[in-house]
Amino acid sequence: MDAFDFKEDPVEEKRQRKPGDVLFTLGTYYFLASSLCLIVYFVIVYLDPYTPINPFMPPTAAPVEELSSSLSGDQATPQATWTISPASTETPAPLPSATRQSTPTETLIPYPTPTDVILATSQPISTTEGLAHFVAQEGTPDYIPYSGGCTGVYVAGNVIDIDDRPVVLMIVRAIGTIGGQTINFEVLTGSNTDYSESGWEIKLSDQLISTPGTISVGLYAQGVLDPISDLVVINTYNDCSRNLAVVNFVQDQ
Repeated sequence: MDAFDFKEDPVEEKRQRKPGDVLFTLGTYYFLASSLCLIVYFVIVYLDPYTPINPFMPPTAAPVEELSSSLSGDQATPQATWTISPASTETPAPLPSATRQSTPTETLIPYPTPTDVILATSQPISTTEGLAHFVAQEGTPDYIPYSGGCTGVYVAGNVIDIDDRPVVLMIVRAIGTIGGQTINFEVLTGSNTDYSESGWEIKLSDQLISTPGTISVGLYAQGVLDPISDLVVINTYNDCSRNLAVVNFVQDQ
């Protein structure tokens, strides 16, 4: 029997693809691409939570007031940046005002009381318009012995307003001549309370001298040149029983 060599040719069986295999492959690719996109998306959101593509954007933090401090010496003065809010329509309650000391004015007080203060004007004026007027009280001048003895000649008295109240801080001026010497003395009412609350006293001379009618006494407001009273003429005597002339002024209008 003849020997035969049988050579088998490989038969390559081609495998046909089914439609289901194609869909599976496409789905795999789509899933991989989607996964990659999601990974990129989450990385972006993680790095920047305020990105517009983040649907769950965290709330914006309120602005913090910036404070800057400037040092002066050993102390630091904070300076804050403030936001001006719209004005309220409500009427604010009035703030308590601090008590301030009144600034001295140039207005003269025509009827001062013992506690009043008459303020002098910066420059003397000659008008007496609006000021009270005074006259010598009935019975004055009166001549009596000076309580201090025979130590000279004096003139003294007090000033009363229309309501019988003592008037202080007015000026009493005695002018004229005595013993051949010109005099011009002045004193404030209330400066000698031995006579009354508005009492005053002027020493005309250290010696007892007789001067008939050469001295006149008048009442003046501070800062005013003209008298606000009648001028009262007095005498002086070389007599210890009459070395004090008493002149009281009373308001007549």
